[in-house]
Amino acid sequence: MPAGDDPDSFLAKNPVELFRSSQEKARPAFEYFVRLELAQTPPDSVDSKVRIIDEIAPRFRKIADPVERDLYEKEICRLLGITVHAFRKRLGGMNLAPRDLHIDLKSMPSTGDTHQETLLALMGSYPEARTEAERFGIENLFNGAYLELARLMLNAMTDNDDAQALSRLTEKINDPELRMLLSRMLVSDDYLADINWRTVFDNCIHSREKRSLLSIRDIAARLAVLAPDSEEYTALLQQADALRTRKSKL
Repeated sequence: MPAGDDPDSFLAKNPVELFRSSQEKARPAFEYFVRLELAQTPPDSVDSKVRIIDEIAPRFRKIADPVERDLYEKEICRLLGITVHAFRKRLGGMNLAPRDLHIDLKSMPSTGDTHQETLLALMGSYPEARTEAERFGIENLFNGAYLELARLMLNAMTDNDDAQALSRLTEKINDPELRMLLSRMLVSDDYLADINWRTVFDNCIHSREKRSLLSIRDIAARLAVLAPDSEEYTALLQQADALRTRKSKL
């Protein structure tokens, strides 16, 4: 439903069929809330994941249906990249340590990237977001399947600003992963109305920068096997100092 409208005002301006169609496509309130939280708070650290869980917890506890509760629990853990054990531990009021949120990625399916997915959805809705993404360089914002989908979206909407261009694009994509990503974005974009595309844009840049930084721990491991008077040792020390400075600004 458009921002600023309630059911009465919407029905006063639109036919009943359109209202029913909007109801069918609308995300459940809890799912809407979860995605809004993830868009506003990047789940890229222990602290941010804990904050998200704490925000979600009161509403999650109100879900009475055990099947619905179980499904939402799994989806939340997938989106946050955490274990069910860690989620339940925090729900119980216990503190989480980094080891609680560590997951063997090889044993899990890909969790996706909430920042990149949300930014793609916003690009489909806001021409200014597409313009800024092109100016900044989509290769600096997206990677993997998200980058490929961003290219396809921009090409599809270059001469046609109609959002229906994305629906038609779904029929032209053969890659199942890309088709799934795009279809998921098109299910409902109502939650985007409350999201500032610039905030998501900046969060996406922030997240990419953090991932691109070589871990200081990796540098320390390399330093441990090098001679202190070697050129590589000196260069790595300088790189470690630079990383500390950059990370402190992120």
